[in-house]
Amino acid sequence: MQKTLSQSLFQTLFIGIVIASLLIIGAVWRSANTLVVQNIDHNIVLAEKVFDKVVADRQAVIRNVSKVLSRSFDFRRAVGTENIPSIEAAFTSYAQRLNTDIIALVSLDHQVVVTRTDLFEVGQNVESSLALVAKGKDSGFFVVDNKLVQLNLIRVEIPTLRYYMLIGVEFDSGLLEELKALVDAEIIISRTDANDVLTTTLKENDAQRILASEHGPSWIDVTFKDELTYFAREVNIASDGNLPVKITLAVDTTSSFSAFTRIQVTILAFCLVAIFIALGLSLLLARNVSRPVSTLVKAVNKVASGSYGATLDAPSNLKEITELANAVDSMQASIKSRENHIRYQAEHDVLTGLFNRNYVEGFFESELQEERELQVVAITVIGFRTINDLYGYSNGDNTLKALAERLQRWPGTSARLAGGEILYITQDSLNDDQLETLKHILEQPVESNLIAIPVKVAMAVIQCPQDATTSEELFRKMNIVTDEAIHSDSWCVRYRTELEDKYNRRLSITTELKRALASQQNELSMVYQPKIDLQTMKVCSMEALIRWNNSVLGFVPPDEFITIAEQAGLIEQVTTWVMKQTISDLAYLEAWGMGSPLR
Repeated sequence: MQKTLSQSLFQTLFIGIVIASLLIIGAVWRSANTLVVQNIDHNIVLAEKVFDKVVADRQAVIRNVSKVLSRSFDFRRAVGTENIPSIEAAFTSYAQRLNTDIIALVSLDHQVVVTRTDLFEVGQNVESSLALVAKGKDSGFFVVDNKLVQLNLIRVEIPTLRYYMLIGVEFDSGLLEELKALVDAEIIISRTDANDVLTTTLKENDAQRILASEHGPSWIDVTFKDELTYFAREVNIASDGNLPVKITLAVDTTSSFSAFTRIQVTILAFCLVAIFIALGLSLLLARNVSRPVSTLVKAVNKVASGSYGATLDAPSNLKEITELANAVDSMQASIKSRENHIRYQAEHDVLTGLFNRNYVEGFFESELQEERELQVVAITVIGFRTINDLYGYSNGDNTLKALAERLQRWPGTSARLAGGEILYITQDSLNDDQLETLKHILEQPVESNLIAIPVKVAMAVIQCPQDATTSEELFRKMNIVTDEAIHSDSWCVRYRTELEDKYNRRLSITTELKRALASQQNELSMVYQPKIDLQTMKVCSMEALIRWNNSVLGFVPPDEFITIAEQAGLIEQVTTWVMKQTISDLAYLEAWGMGSPLR
């Protein structure tokens, strides 16, 4: 008893349970991943706060010690007397307490008087102190010699303002390592307008990659990819927000994601166990459906490759599968029928049923590859256009059909190329008597619509592979021989090498004559042969004769180029040129008083 496909699929609903389980596992995974990311984000926020606090505390210590130094009696006396050695000694003592070498004494015009740092030189104008005074601030951040420095401006009054004292901290690698130990994060100091690193606790290449990254790493990046595992955040420790550099804190996420990975491995293990159990059950339940479907797929693939046959070897228990198999059988029968029809149309002439040029090209190439000798006879219906114009296209079509029927009685391959051009190919070469017999049969009048239509043909014969080895060469030489057969007195012409030279000369004469008629030139000319009245012995008329001396072909006889002009449809243009030139010459003779005998 057959059962429906829906009944069979109902038994496999357990697969839905597996899918639901996977969705639940996915939701748990997503939640755990979100929790890990939030924890990492919290850690980096905490690191940012600790960093700000450490920098602020260090700044407070510097300011307190700086005030003690500026109020010291010995220091004030040394500054007041401009005792440079005493000032330098004081700077050395307090530099050790402050753990900094950036201490300098600056005059009111912001020139360095005494310095303990390589950042400033004696006599140098200090733009940073000028900027602090201009803004009315006591401290600020500056980039000096590609180094981030926090400078404090201390006014030295003895008793009035006499000097400024600059005390600062350079954010060098040593300071950054101390800060790194406190905030438990990597520190990167870079330019604001680019990712050029000034100072960092990381390798410079890694720091640049962190700065160039548009987003933080994910669990996939850390677990499966060779990428940096840092979450980065830019911090601003300037009170006014105008920090001349970017300070970036980067927290390593490897440990956090490693714990998450262990969770995922556990979840994945349970998931795999559940999936294997579900697969085992689903395979048993889906076997009744999968086998006939696989058979149908193979059958459809065979149909796609052009192989047709029965779809199912044995009937299926499923009603829908049986109906689908019947539909596929019907489909392949229709495809086979349409394919045969399309192939026939692609290789045959619709009107006559003969093969077309497309088929002949492939057939000719394959025969030559088999090293077979062929005789190709090009048959052209002379004046076929006249038949269409005089008797109508319907009678012209009937004429071609009649010729095709007559030609198909001969052993060989026949094809229609275009118009009244027919090709006959045979492996058994025909001699002249056989060709004449074929011509006689083809030229029998065609009875069509109670009209006897006369037919005249010209034949061009080419032996292959002696005369042509490719289809392109065949058709080119066939055109040459056919042209000779149409325009010569012989009804049958065999290919000869000199025919190509003659054909090329005809083309050259046609091309050059068109150019000469279309342009202003002196190649064409007229000569006049007088006719004399024997009674009066005077010139009574003249015979106008055209001459052509071409720059490429040289002198071309009139009987040669006039005949070609008639065949190429240029005779009317030649006649028009002759009439215009003759009238012009007569007017010239009349102007010189020599036209009276011709009146």
